[in-house]
Amino acid sequence: MDPKRFGTFKKFEANLTLIDSAHPACAKQFTPDGKYYADYSSTVTHGDPFGILSVTLDLYAPQGAPDHSCCTTDLFSKQGTCNLLHKPVKLTVDGTGPYCCPKGATEKEPCPKTLESPSEVVVPAKQWGELVSSAAPCCKTCAPPLLKYYSVDVANGFCGEACMDPKRFGTFKKFEANLTLIDSAHPACAKQFTPDGKYYADYSSTVTHGDPFGILSVTLDLYAPQGAPDHSCCTTDLFSKQGTCNLLHKPVKLTVDGTGPYCCPKG
Repeated sequence: MDPKRFGTFKKFEANLTLIDSAHPACAKQFTPDGKYYADYSSTVTHGDPFGILSVTLDLYAPQGAPDHSCCTTDLFSKQGTCNLLHKPVKLTVDGTGPYCCPKGATEKEPCPKTLESPSEVVVPAKQWGELVSSAAPCCKTCAPPLLKYYSVDVANGFCGEACMDPKRFGTFKKFEANLTLIDSAHPACAKQFTPDGKYYADYSSTVTHGDPFGILSVTLDLYAPQGAPDHSCCTTDLFSKQGTCNLLHKPVKLTVDGTGPYCCPKG
């Protein structure tokens, strides 16, 4: 991190500390149970959706901690939160938490092997604005009673497919106007046209969108326009103003296969 921005980020992350001889790295930081945060978990980006106050960081878990990726942090420390998330078991893992975990969870096995359907397991966004990603598609098929829905997001250059409980369709539709049930009249992303007349046929990634508490989160597969060039270094210009691109230090504004516009680096 640029030390000039430390004060700004410190306002949002009170525990942010410079690593030096008096303040060692995570591998020498104790958990509440006396272990170290020594096991690399993942690399994520936290911050606002526009990348203005975003930061990328490596996350380290307690050494030897059991997998608890199916659990959600109970930020309110109330049982009602866990019931609302349909994860009724509240527990701690190596002194961290508390977490809301699925039925059948224990401290030794927070994610029981008997989860009803992989498609129903929602991985919550860990911080506001973060997208939790996976390398494998989640939603090629949907286990009943879940049905498959799609949504085209031209501005961000993707078409997404998700398995969803039809009872919750009306709720998600309020936040995603293009959300549509896949049927014979409304085909999947591979048959949806981009503004340039291509299809959204190239699998890109699997991500989780939603609120930080997992209450309205949904996991979906993202498909990019067929043969689109890599533009992962670019940021969607949601305001469609050159000033936004300059603020992001990505001065080149362009479209990709008719999607965007994007703010991209110089050159």
